[in-house]
Amino acid sequence: MKTTSYTINRHDVVDEVIDGEAILINLKSGSYYSLEGTACAIWERLLLGPLCEGALPMFMGQHFEGADPAMTVEVKKFLEEMVTNGLLHASDSNAEIVNDTTTKNRVAYASPVLSKYTDMEALLLIDPIHDVTPTGWPAYRGENS
Repeated sequence: MKTTSYTINRHDVVDEVIDGEAILINLKSGSYYSLEGTACAIWERLLLGPLCEGALPMFMGQHFEGADPAMTVEVKKFLEEMVTNGLLHASDSNAEIVNDTTTKNRVAYASPVLSKYTDMEALLLIDPIHDVTPTGWPAYRGENS
C-alpha cells in the first residue's frame, strides 16, 4: 500500500540530541531548530529510519498516553512543517512499518513544536563546514586556488 514516508534530509541537516532536546541545523538555509518533548521523540524515531504515515498511530500508541486520531493529525502537520523547512524529505513509497520499541514508558502527549531560530543564518552560511568533501576537509584545490 502506498503511503507518505518521511526521512531526514541528511544532505543538508546535522543534528544532536542532548538531554531530551534535539538541535538541528539546516546547512543550506542557515536556520537552526530546537525540538523538545513530543517533537524530540518524533526526531529520535526518525533517526531509526523512515517513518511512514501509516505507522503514525502505532508510533503514537507506543510513545504517548491517551493517543488518539487528533494527535496523529497534529504529528502529520508537524512532519509536513519539517518538510517545508528542509529538515525532512517526504516521498510516496511502499515503506515497511517499523515497530519501534525504544521507549518502554509512555509519556504524556503535548503538541509537537518546531522552534526555529534565524539569528545566526549569516554565520552558519559562511562557515567552511559546507565545503567538506567525501575525502574530508579541507579539500586540496591546487597551489593557485
